[in-house]
Amino acid sequence: MPRAHDDNWDLASSVGMTATMVAAGRAMASNDPRGLIDDPFAEPLVRAVGVDFFTKMMDGELDLAAIETVSPLRMQAMTDGMAARTKDVPAPENDDPLGEIIFISGSFTG
Repeated sequence: MPRAHDDNWDLASSVGMTATMVAAGRAMASNDPRGLIDDPFAEPLVRAVGVDFFTKMMDGELDLAAIETVSPLRMQAMTDGMAARTKDVPAPENDDPLGEIIFISGSFTG
C-alpha cells in the first residue's frame, strides 16, 4: 500500500512497527549459529528505530516468561519461520524456472 499524504506512521508505530518486528526476527536469525540467513542491515535498523522490546529481544534480554502467549520454543519457531520465508533460493543449475517453482513448493510440503 502506498503512503498517503495524510498518514503519520513511522518505523516505531503502526505498520512500521510490523516491519521493525520482522527486522528484529531477521537480526536474530542472522546471529543464529546455524547460519539461516545473513542480513547485515536488520540489527542496525532495529537499534536505530529504538523500540526497547525489539532491542531486548535481539539481545536475549527479554523475559519471555513474563509474556503469557510466548515461550522460548515459540519465539524460536517464529524467528526460524521469518528466516525460511526470506531465504534466497538459488535457481536450478539448468535455469529451468519450472524446476525452481517445484523446488520452492516442495519445501513447504515437507
